[in-house]
Amino acid sequence: DDNDPTDANCWMSASAGWFHTCGVTTSGSVECWGDDEYGQSSPPSGTFATVSAGWHHTCGVTTSGSVECWGRDHYGQSSPPSGTFATVSAGLHHTCGVTTSGSVECWGANSYGQSTPPEL
Repeated sequence: DDNDPTDANCWMSASAGWFHTCGVTTSGSVECWGDDEYGQSSPPSGTFATVSAGWHHTCGVTTSGSVECWGRDHYGQSSPPSGTFATVSAGLHHTCGVTTSGSVECWGANSYGQSTPPEL
């Protein structure tokens, strides 16, 4: 049954990027489709909790909490810092994630201040 959430072939989440889309299955694998000019639709192996498709890159949080990114890295948007993350969101030339301690970490371009979160 394609709608059974216990089925390994069922989708748990999906994220639409520029010309590609990626999703996480119930088994934790990431599947992507669409444009792959920069490798943004060629995820690494591993078990993921979430995924976020950006412009020409994609990032996901593994079940252990690390962030892995793939695709274009012209501005450092695919080079995440170490740490344990709860979520991640891939943008155009930058990426941000919420750590398990509740802080926001961003990497990549910061030409408009998009990678400098406000202090709370």
